Amino acid sequence: MLSLDRDGAALLKVAKLVDCYLDEAAVDANLTLSEFITLAGALPSHARAAADGLYRAIDTYLKVLFSEQTKLHCHIDWSGSFNSLRSPNGGLDPPGRCLSKREMNAQQMEIRKLKEDVYRLQSQFNSMQVQKKKAQC
Repeated sequence: MLSLDRDGAALLKVAKLVDCYLDEAAVDANLTLSEFITLAGALPSHARAAADGLYRAIDTYLKVLFSEQTKLHCHIDWSGSFNSLRSPNGGLDPPGRCLSKREMNAQQMEIRKLKEDVYRLQSQFNSMQVQKKKAQC
């Protein structure tokens, strides 16, 4: 029984460590959504006494995505490429609280709109490039 309690305590410590790692990794520009999900799901559900650390990491990840999309919308390089948009710390203050479902839905809708704007602008740019080449010939 003592071994089981010790193992349980060790698992809780590992879960806390993984959640802290996730919170730090959430601002990494190279971390994909699937990698984030894989890391978040690496532990069994009973490993976490509370999901606060995991929620904080998810909140941080979503804020970086939102921040990146906002910057992407404002900093399009008209040569067709994009400026480096993420700073090493993700340009975020430490997370203060988790977002409500309504706030998350609003952010997700804004991200979708921003993506559509970027695709529209890219399409217009490509069309203008084709017209420019035709005019030069």
